[in-house]
Amino acid sequence: MPDQLPSRKPDQSPDEIIVIRRSDWEELLRELKSSIKEAMREARQEEGFSLPKKWLTPEETMKILNISSKTTLQKYRDAGEITYSQREGKNIMYDAESINAYIDKHVKNTF
Repeated sequence: MPDQLPSRKPDQSPDEIIVIRRSDWEELLRELKSSIKEAMREARQEEGFSLPKKWLTPEETMKILNISSKTTLQKYRDAGEITYSQREGKNIMYDAESINAYIDKHVKNTF
């Protein structure tokens, strides 16, 4: 006797297989990620959480990027990979959003 599929209620539709182009799938994932980030940001604001820092020290930036060399950090800066600010020869500060954008730019899809 062949295996039988589980019985369905009359108002249930059958399972469907949906085919989607890779580019559409990747766009859907990007949009979903963006929506989740925005919802989390709004929730933090509503509950009184402070937003992340706008500017990071070189040490904070190196920790986030998991690098140990200030020379590597300077190479990223010189290549225009990350945004920074330096006021009249004072300490360099790095834009947190550009650091996140750099990380996102180097994400590798596993599928």
